[in-house]
Amino acid sequence: FFYRTPGGIMWLPEGEQPPSKARIAQGEPKIMVTIFWNPDGLQLIDACDSNDTFNSQYFIEHVLEPIANSDIVAKSKRQKQRFIIHMDNCPVHKSKMTQSYISSHGLYMPRHPPYSPDISPCDFFLFGYLKSKIIGKTFATKEDLISWIEEQILEIPKSELEKVFTEWLIRLEEVIKVKGEYIE
Repeated sequence: FFYRTPGGIMWLPEGEQPPSKARIAQGEPKIMVTIFWNPDGLQLIDACDSNDTFNSQYFIEHVLEPIANSDIVAKSKRQKQRFIIHMDNCPVHKSKMTQSYISSHGLYMPRHPPYSPDISPCDFFLFGYLKSKIIGKTFATKEDLISWIEEQILEIPKSELEKVFTEWLIRLEEVIKVKGEYIE
């Protein structure tokens, strides 16, 4: 996420020249945001500054440890259920260090097909939803941006989140039918 997101499309009267468009310049402040959520809402949000290194150690300390120690994981263990974490094939997610942490803390990460980025609820819903709302916004600090993201996610009705996860299950079934090939 960029701290500044210029406005988007505008309609102009015929023959009128468009104003010069502000673009995001190389080097604009930005942060990488990791979001864990489920039908009950936001579970974790982490912001990795561009001056930090997003590696396995960072991912374990800032994302997996808080998830592994969360109430929702404790609840699943009490109910003798596996706690499933769905992540893509990012090298940090697939590293031996990360996989070792996941297995040693009672978490379960199913395999993600190599050609199916479209099965992640973040990809087919959440990031597009947030992108549509952030146009024209500027944030002074990382905390302001993260607070805005949290507010936007908390405003999504539970029924919409449940619908997204129902769609996710349908997409997973489609991937199984095509044996992991790309689905449209």
